[in-house]
Amino acid sequence: MTRRFVRLAPKLIVTCSVLLLTAGLLSLSARAAVGSGSRIGASDNRRVAAVTTATPKILIVGDSISNGVLGDYTWRYRLWENLTAAKAHVQFVGHRAGTENIYDDPAALASVNGQNPPADNYGNPTDGYYNRSINPAFTRTGASRHDALWGWTYHQAKNHIAQDVSAYRPTYLLIELGFNDLLYGSPAGTLADAKTLIHNARAVDPKVRVLVASVVHRAPLCGLSYLNPAISTYNRDLAAAVPRWSTSKSPVRLVNISSGYKPATDTYDGLHPNGLGEYVIADAFSTALARDFGVGKVPGAPPSRVPGITLAAPAPVSASIVGTGLLLQWNRVYGASGYNIFERDITGSPSPLPAFTELPFPQPGDHFYAGWGTPGHTYQYEVAAARGNSQSSPSAPATITMPASEPLADPPVNITVTPSQATTSVTLTWSVPSGSTYDNSISGYTVFWLDTNPPCPGFALQGAKTAQTSYTISGLTRGHTYDLALASVDAAGVGQWAGAPQVIAGDGAPAAPIVSAASGNQLSWPAVPGATGYWIYQANPFTPPKPPTWTRLPNEVQQGWNGTLAPGLYEVTAANGTLESPPSNQVTLPPATGAAMARPTGRGGSLTPLGWIPPWFRAAPNAALGPHKAG
Repeated sequence: MTRRFVRLAPKLIVTCSVLLLTAGLLSLSARAAVGSGSRIGASDNRRVAAVTTATPKILIVGDSISNGVLGDYTWRYRLWENLTAAKAHVQFVGHRAGTENIYDDPAALASVNGQNPPADNYGNPTDGYYNRSINPAFTRTGASRHDALWGWTYHQAKNHIAQDVSAYRPTYLLIELGFNDLLYGSPAGTLADAKTLIHNARAVDPKVRVLVASVVHRAPLCGLSYLNPAISTYNRDLAAAVPRWSTSKSPVRLVNISSGYKPATDTYDGLHPNGLGEYVIADAFSTALARDFGVGKVPGAPPSRVPGITLAAPAPVSASIVGTGLLLQWNRVYGASGYNIFERDITGSPSPLPAFTELPFPQPGDHFYAGWGTPGHTYQYEVAAARGNSQSSPSAPATITMPASEPLADPPVNITVTPSQATTSVTLTWSVPSGSTYDNSISGYTVFWLDTNPPCPGFALQGAKTAQTSYTISGLTRGHTYDLALASVDAAGVGQWAGAPQVIAGDGAPAAPIVSAASGNQLSWPAVPGATGYWIYQANPFTPPKPPTWTRLPNEVQQGWNGTLAPGLYEVTAANGTLESPPSNQVTLPPATGAAMARPTGRGGSLTPLGWIPPWFRAAPNAALGPHKAG
């Protein structure tokens, strides 16, 4: 049985884990004046009259850069420090008060529990703790209130901003959004959504004052070569648009947080602010508030260094069998933004023991449902606390032996894989299995696909769920070869995986191969462009020779297969998915002494999180294929 310990990332996750460095306390008076080391972007120099009546209210609307995560100070805290030092009396408002809490975020819980994430995460409680060293007045006085949310976009926030402005009536609306929009969208679309958000806020309060931030660049990341140019285009267009959006009643000012923000030194993961980056963003907003609206003072230079958090190893780690398979649990570690999991199979106590293999993504929680493994096998697990690119030492290992039988449905049968030449889509169809008592309780299926030549190194397995017996995978890369697999799902979880033929996206059926006989009762043919495998057909020796009837031998083979065949008449087809070429020329293999005996071949390998060998029947490179008998 193939291993199934894996969790899929629903999309490319640029911020799947975070390293949030803590900042050392700095006296408020030390930053009351501008310092020569300030790294603040230029601001619009058209000064707006300061509010002189009631205490001004500030509403911060942002994404993970503003939200922060467990143990973070956040730039919001540094902004509050700046305003407090300048004796600016303001009130921070919003329906959130904490950082991102990985332990109760509905999206994070869905990930670790193997469920679908919520369509809109607006209800995320965002009640995570701040760094232990913050001034308690930040939370006690309500200065920690905000409307920032991990993963938030302009496209989502524009639909909630009227509700927030109506509830809190902010004097100043501070907006830090756009990165996630540009990650999945376009500069033009992001700009349009930013304009709509401001329009929707003004529909509630025509006099709201708006400070809108540019988008910070991130360190280059494989697969995202488009992102930084898109950010630059958006920032340029935003700078041009802000003066047009501004009115005398509702002024809009640009806060250029990007120009002074350095991914190499101001972030913990190439994007999110570390202790230094928090100052950069806070100082940019502080400067805009002071110069453009007369609120507070321009801050002095930020510190040159801020200390970070040292993570402890999780202890203890436990492993147990529950209704859906293996459950790992561990104690929460202060400052952790995720946990890395390592596993190994120690069945039979091999010597030396195999090395641990790391699962592909940090888990955002204190438990992990790993599914089912090979019946009767014994596994060990270690867990390490993670914070961005840093992690603790691993925990002591937890050992578990899987039950001898598992309450899982059989895999789908009669699988077909059909690529589309007109698009980069591939359609799979299958039939419901009927060999197990659990097959009657199938609730759906999981489809898996893996690019065998991904544009970026690392784990690239993707998956989707369906209740149907067909599924079309779209958005594949033309010319890339994909491994495929299917599994049935019942109340106990994802069952055994059934392999499907490899497929090249964007190609149809290949041309027929040209086959010749080789020594040792073997066949030989050159590679056929667009072929992922080959099928060997044998003429039935018990039928008249004109025309012969053909039987396909049991396993697909790859180019270069040099297994031994029994004497007889053969032809070969080239395959792409389940599409096959016309048959090749016919080749006769004469009788020979000492021919190799046929031996069965099993699945092509097993699934491990960091290196997938698909469970698709293929002959080993030099395995013999047995002749089919009449029956």
